Amino acid sequence: MKEKLNLAEVYLKLDMPDKVEEALQGVSEYNVGAKFYRAYAVYLKDNLDKALNMLHSIEKIYPQKKKLFYLLGEIYKEKGDYKNDAEYFEKSCNNSAI
Repeated sequence: MKEKLNLAEVYLKLDMPDKVEEALQGVSEYNVGAKFYRAYAVYLKDNLDKALNMLHSIEKIYPQKKKLFYLLGEIYKEKGDYKNDAEYFEKSCNNSAI
């Protein structure tokens, strides 16, 4: 499973969101890491509201808070919601858990 998550992350870095679901095939939709990568892929496909919902559903339990908060900040920035944008970028800067 770790290899599938790593492959999904590589596809995201290569801006290939369509390959993420293929890489995560067989990984439970309840796996928090897979859910983050799926949400990231949805974000890259410009479905901002769906990505926000997915990310907020794992906000309290996702271990890599810095990545999560940064992505939430990016989405809010794209939506023009600068209050939430600033809040999540600040959380990203202040959170030392990677």
